[in-house]
Amino acid sequence: MPPEQHAQGRLVRVEPKEGRAQAEAAAKGFMRAFLEGDYGSLAARAAPTLWVLWPSGQLGHHASADCLSELSERKTSALEAEWRSVRSYTREELRLATPRGVVEGLERFLALRRGLVVAGTLETSEGAWGRVMLVMIQRDEEWLSTCLPLPAFDASHVLSKRANPERDEGAYAAERIVRGVVLGHRSSLEADRHLLVDPLWLTDEILPVARLLRAAGGGEERVSSLDISFMGTKVFDFSRLAKSIPRRTFDELETGAATMFRRSLVKLDARTGVTVLGAIDPVRLTSEPRQEALTWLVKLPDGRKRPRTVVAGVFI
Repeated sequence: MPPEQHAQGRLVRVEPKEGRAQAEAAAKGFMRAFLEGDYGSLAARAAPTLWVLWPSGQLGHHASADCLSELSERKTSALEAEWRSVRSYTREELRLATPRGVVEGLERFLALRRGLVVAGTLETSEGAWGRVMLVMIQRDEEWLSTCLPLPAFDASHVLSKRANPERDEGAYAAERIVRGVVLGHRSSLEADRHLLVDPLWLTDEILPVARLLRAAGGGEERVSSLDISFMGTKVFDFSRLAKSIPRRTFDELETGAATMFRRSLVKLDARTGVTVLGAIDPVRLTSEPRQEALTWLVKLPDGRKRPRTVVAGVFI
């Protein structure tokens, strides 16, 4: 499934279900022909020009007929692999599924605004062999690929776990905010602003939420976060946070609680959210724990039958 859409204040294009299914079917046909080395079938399924990532690492843009003709003359063997776990993304959906900077880089040469990205896992007899993608565009009611298979960038989205807000409101709040901070998703953080205390604690200082949003949306791109997965979030008692951060930071946090909530820390219904960040193996598509991101969670009364849980601090 595509990522949840939490963007507010602007329209997010959603490909009609029928069109998405047609694009995915066309992409699967293209990949099948590619793996079998059926270049005649590829020519019928390709756009007039193709982007190609050559083994040398060079990215080329070629006339489809010339490119496929040259490849056919190389007489390569069919690849014993299948393309599975296929997902499709519009440009905005891919933006929500990947760190800030990935889509911005891809759309410099790929037709993301009017196309649909279709990504899947290459499966061999020895297991997964990474994820690759095609960018499909529609011409005369037919979906065509604008590239030969390129590395996909959705491994984190595919491998990550997601908390259920109905089952654990605290874990959901913690995970949403950690994800937005790590991936640099300002729009997601803005949409989840109701989950944040303003001001909030960030690592070792109290700052306005507006500063957190500016930091998420600006500065260096977060492409380095491509190899990070979110392996799950659990909620523990507050002592977990107290034991995990420096004593000086905890003392300052204790003092800051009076400013943030107008009550002492001991009188707050506080918890610790622990989100495990994993390191991704992009070939085998596995994830191993790398570090923990901690969140300071507080339950606040808001007139409902039960208090709502908000994030008062993030420690990564």
